[in-house]
Amino acid sequence: MATPISVDQLSPKKTNKILVRRVRPDRSQQVRQTVQWLFVALNAWIGLQFYLWVRYYERGGVGFMFLGRPALKAGCPLPAS
Repeated sequence: MATPISVDQLSPKKTNKILVRRVRPDRSQQVRQTVQWLFVALNAWIGLQFYLWVRYYERGGVGFMFLGRPALKAGCPLPAS
């Protein structure tokens, strides 16, 4: 027959963590936010280029156009023209 085990024996013992103080101020959140805003700016630029590319062909080749299909050449499996 199995011996009964109390809940105290099953739960791990809690140990206090050692407090570590940083010498320099933490700038990780500032770096993270800067990188995120750079990605927003990059996506806005790529979106503008794509919009102008689409509008150029919708108007029958009249208007302002960037050379080639912007951003699609880098990540889309469509054949480049």
